[in-house]
Amino acid sequence: MDKLFKIKADIQININGRKNPFSSGYRPGFSFFGNMQTTGHIELINEKELYPGQSAIVNIYFFSDQLLGNIKSNSKFKFFEADIEIGFGKVIEIIGLQRVI
Repeated sequence: MDKLFKIKADIQININGRKNPFSSGYRPGFSFFGNMQTTGHIELINEKELYPGQSAIVNIYFFSDQLLGNIKSNSKFKFFEADIEIGFGKVIEIIGLQRVI
């Protein structure tokens, strides 16, 4: 079994980033503090899709535990596709390591 590092976050999708909406399972790159980068996937909680310009409360699962102990509630981040900034967000809650099968 593997573990993923999970947070709850408030995210906003840039109007000029993506042209199409995304659904749960979307896997952008994330940047915290300007230099700490990792990958993860977004789980939409109350939405089926998220469109450019919209915001939502989501769960984010990171594939690396490098953020563990380095981020806190209210930490800000950006997320990307290649070198295009798609959106930004703020950590609401650190949920911690979650087992996946």
